[in-house]
Amino acid sequence: MRRLLAILLFFILALGAGYGGAAWWNSRPGPELTRVPSPPPGGFPLYEIEAELDLPKGIITGTLTLSYRHAGPDGLSDLVFNLLPNILHPAEPPLAVLSARVGGNPVQPVTELTVLRIPLPEPLATGQRVRVRLDFQTRLPPLPARLGYHQDVVMAGGWYPALAPYRDGEWTVFDPGRGIGDPYYTESANYRVRLLAPRGVDVFGSADEVPPRRSGDRQEWFMQSTEPIREFAFTAGQFRTHSTKVEGVEVVYAYPRRPDDRVLDTAARSLSMFQRLFGPYPYRRLVVAEVPLRGNVGMEYPLLVFMSSQETFTPFTVAHEVAHQWWYGLVGSDQVGEPWVDEGLANFAALLFYEKYYPTQYNQLAVDFRQRSAGMNNFTSPLGVYSDERTYRERAYVAAAMSWHGKYQRDPAGLLDGLREIASRHRHGLITSAEIEKILEF
Repeated sequence: MRRLLAILLFFILALGAGYGGAAWWNSRPGPELTRVPSPPPGGFPLYEIEAELDLPKGIITGTLTLSYRHAGPDGLSDLVFNLLPNILHPAEPPLAVLSARVGGNPVQPVTELTVLRIPLPEPLATGQRVRVRLDFQTRLPPLPARLGYHQDVVMAGGWYPALAPYRDGEWTVFDPGRGIGDPYYTESANYRVRLLAPRGVDVFGSADEVPPRRSGDRQEWFMQSTEPIREFAFTAGQFRTHSTKVEGVEVVYAYPRRPDDRVLDTAARSLSMFQRLFGPYPYRRLVVAEVPLRGNVGMEYPLLVFMSSQETFTPFTVAHEVAHQWWYGLVGSDQVGEPWVDEGLANFAALLFYEKYYPTQYNQLAVDFRQRSAGMNNFTSPLGVYSDERTYRERAYVAAAMSWHGKYQRDPAGLLDGLREIASRHRHGLITSAEIEKILEF
């Protein structure tokens, strides 16, 4: 018994060590916390987010503490955050940063519509670390959107300030979105999140959870990534669930009223198939949640997929979103400059899923995709070129998928070997189309 208590105490203390562990996390009582392993050490940033969800008002009030180790050249003078909610909803910006601190000392940030610049008291040298704290508030738009609150369901994708990608010695910032595609991308990081939500509300997020704890008329939800993730999203509402196990991964289907039996079956089979095709899925859970989205049939986040309860979808869409766990999640890319990379690969993966499980529909889809993409060679355009969603999807989804499909038909083993190499070599990183071409030699 003493040995068991010592082991439990070690893991609880270890969760707060090495990352400047927040007091609220270390104070979590009981052995439940040890069920969620600490993230592996490394150079990835750590987000510690403590937030409260006020459902009647549709407001998330939070504190974000970022622990960052600079891997670039000496002389970094500031940290730059992309204000994700304001990129998604620039007309009525939902996110306000209320205060900022660096190393415990208040600083005056420079704020634009979609960008926050935090001046550092001293330039960072290579390998140096810094901790930044941001107090913020996000007003959820009353919309059936990836960031919104509709029919008593919260869709919280892109709800907090995110550190800008640092590439080639510069921070990457994004223009306000235009309602087409994914208007930002992020670099992988470790996450610890405590979310206060009303009792009776279920929360599913982009990380492993421990059972919620009652706190008056609210519940505390604790979530932590066991490996780096691309970003952290969650949904909150009243759900029913079905689940199954796939090769050690719990696949959960959360739905509001009536289940669609195809969803859990497709999510489980596609997860298993894509692990064989592209390499292991390193997380312990995948949640597919039906939420009231409009304009998007599905939306991908790490460990979490939104499927629309307002739009008609097929197993193809579910497989497409599951494939994003590799192509966007594990292997990131510039979704603004090269949106065809992750969308084309996800659609290509869904085609392979249909080839195996729905051969008749696969043949029909392949003919349809081939006809729609005939002569369409400009599918590699950046997001800003597209003036409407339909053209964007025809090129970045359909034509790009058929480009991958053509390579697969010529050399299936060679392409899949190359994609597995990419998924392994660039795991938790970012890849460009030029790097893909070099690996695949086409």
